[in-house]
Amino acid sequence: MSANAKWIKCIIDICRSIPLATILSVVLIMISGTSLAQPTLKEILEEPVEEGQVKDQPETESKRPDIPPDELGRGVPRTCVKGFFKAARERDFEKAAHYLDLRNLPKGKDKTNGPELARHLKFVFDRTVWIDLDLLSTDPKGHSDDGLPAYRDRVCRISTQKKEYDILLQRVPRSDGSYLWKFSSATVAKIPQLYKHFGYGYVGTILPGVFFDLEFMGIPIWVWIYAVVLLVIAYFVAVIVTLLFVYFLSRTRARPSDRRSRRAGSPG
Repeated sequence: MSANAKWIKCIIDICRSIPLATILSVVLIMISGTSLAQPTLKEILEEPVEEGQVKDQPETESKRPDIPPDELGRGVPRTCVKGFFKAARERDFEKAAHYLDLRNLPKGKDKTNGPELARHLKFVFDRTVWIDLDLLSTDPKGHSDDGLPAYRDRVCRISTQKKEYDILLQRVPRSDGSYLWKFSSATVAKIPQLYKHFGYGYVGTILPGVFFDLEFMGIPIWVWIYAVVLLVIAYFVAVIVTLLFVYFLSRTRARPSDRRSRRAGSPG
């Protein structure tokens, strides 16, 4: 086999190995990412309690006389946010909507949009910030030294290229005269804007919510689908590149041999 033929065969073998190498690399990165990534919300919520620690549960804190009893744990900011995340993780967005103040909704929205707004807020959190629940207040009156009105507490701040959004909780009056914490009406009014910026856009409207809510090996289903699509595209690109290389090299290699054959066939 000539040197040119060996070179061509080597290039073909490399190009053919691109899809397999890509697949193996992506799979290894995705698998290893599950162990290197930050703890998931599920791990945080289900983290076992060490001896000497007190886990913040609505049942435990509701025993305090200064905290209004509430089956959803909205008596203090920390358990309010924790309850929202737990309901959202279980895809119970009807329940998650009860953690939103739906009294002053933006134009075109009403209380029937509560589950949709809760789902979109979860998407925004998933794609922007990791909330440390330990920093949230366990006092029924919230933090008193955060520079906010007494009836509001800040959960986090989400930044875009144009502006910053404060995600706030607010004490909302209940029919019995007590107050519960919910995501403020001002924050709820911003959810459509935040989702437009951080959401899944048109793809999020055509694909079922299960593609974004469920996970496999700690990775959302939509990421797996995206990876498979990329691998398929990479495979066909590699095949096309291989064929082009073979065609180009075969054409350039044929010209000198044609000249030699013509010389050999001509009379001396």
